[in-house]
Amino acid sequence: LALCVWGQSRQFGFDHPNCTSFERISTQTTAKTGTCVMIKDEEGFLSEFVAYYMEQGLSHVIFYDDYSSDNGLKELEPWIAAGQASVRRDWEGFLGDNATTWGKQMHQKKMMERDCKLTLFSWNYTYHISVDIDEYQMPLRRGVTLADEVHDLFTRFPRRGIFNVNKLQFQPSPHVMEPVEFLTIEAYRLRFHVPNKFSPKQGVMKKTMYRLKSDLYNADTQKLVLECCTFHSCRQGPLPECWALHDNQVGNIFHAPWPDSPVTIFHYARSLEKFTRKQQTWKQHVKAGYGLDKYFERAHGWTPDERMLRYSCQVRELLGQVTRNEPFVRPGEWQRSYEVQKRANDASFYRGA
Repeated sequence: LALCVWGQSRQFGFDHPNCTSFERISTQTTAKTGTCVMIKDEEGFLSEFVAYYMEQGLSHVIFYDDYSSDNGLKELEPWIAAGQASVRRDWEGFLGDNATTWGKQMHQKKMMERDCKLTLFSWNYTYHISVDIDEYQMPLRRGVTLADEVHDLFTRFPRRGIFNVNKLQFQPSPHVMEPVEFLTIEAYRLRFHVPNKFSPKQGVMKKTMYRLKSDLYNADTQKLVLECCTFHSCRQGPLPECWALHDNQVGNIFHAPWPDSPVTIFHYARSLEKFTRKQQTWKQHVKAGYGLDKYFERAHGWTPDERMLRYSCQVRELLGQVTRNEPFVRPGEWQRSYEVQKRANDASFYRGA
């Protein structure tokens, strides 16, 4: 198979892709996998997020919007028209600006996850993966989609209903201003060397994936999976009955053997420009992640990791087909946009043009 070729060094010491030929992936399973994310003012990152997960074989992404003030929902319109994304507001448990403590933040997010899984279950989906808008889950094997890897894992362990997924934390260097002509999976290539760590002193919790339905589930097991298990575990679910359900049912879905996960999450820090934009509109509890100390907390690690580049060309191709954003330029008003506009007629600037 021909691989995506990367040309001579351009911006930031790395390249734009030459996508004249590249390795493609395609999904084999008919079992449906979906995901949901809560968003607030994420213009410029939504379309790329959907394109990546569609390339990886997922069937739908539901966005739970915390009343964004930017044009991000317009960015999603082509994907909504294609039936691959949808947007919800005011879900049960939504608190908005009243989420003034870390506990309230987490409660509304857990209730979002509950609504998500109930919805996917009603659509006859088999699997759900838990990610945030800055998290890209990647199969470790080449040539296999995420959807196929998830299905294969649960097929090999038919009594399991949950698996944990490790995270790799990618730091924001070298980007102060937003790298608007690069996909996120292209722009960030340096990470902390230890999984599930932001820095030597700061850990980060693993995420989860779930089997939404199984002939082996009883009614209580089904309720635990759909309404109590969350993005990190099945402990501390959002409903009063979740504690008892966990104690009585978790052994039915989470038990030995403990295989290594065939997937991992690339957790991307943002450029300083993007981070400061989030600060401007974030009205909720500062511990949710937008104090300047949180930015520096994620600026650790110098281990190169370019595995995501193998998906770059196919994601760009899909973005062009669905959104006509080709060659890719990040939507929104970014400081560096004038550079890209100035070079819009210079085909050599885009290795993939």
